[in-house]
Amino acid sequence: MKRNEGVFIACLCLIIASCKSPFSSAAANLVLDGNLVGVMTSDGRPEFDGAVINTGNNTAYYCKVVLTCYSDEAKTTLIDTAIGYPANLGDIPAGTRAVFQAVAFNCTSHEQIKAMTVNISWLDR
Repeated sequence: MKRNEGVFIACLCLIIASCKSPFSSAAANLVLDGNLVGVMTSDGRPEFDGAVINTGNNTAYYCKVVLTCYSDEAKTTLIDTAIGYPANLGDIPAGTRAVFQAVAFNCTSHEQIKAMTVNISWLDR
């Protein structure tokens, strides 16, 4: 019985040692760097070019920028969602800027979009 307890305790110690501390201050923090620039794609769809910058102190990866587009300023009618992937989902080290492009495929002009929200998500290395 003591051998099983020893194995259990050893496994528990390995699991705990491999976990990140919830008190660790190392974290990535991605924010928009500058303004989004609106252009049109060659097939007549609104495209938004922009950049994020990692202002944190850890590497980010699998970053996704979601631009939710609305036809009214009150944001009651969602008309499209444009998604960009800075660094092609790769690593964005602390202090690094990464560009992205996001296309609103269901719109035919920038004038249709009266309001927009931006959501940036990522994972920490």
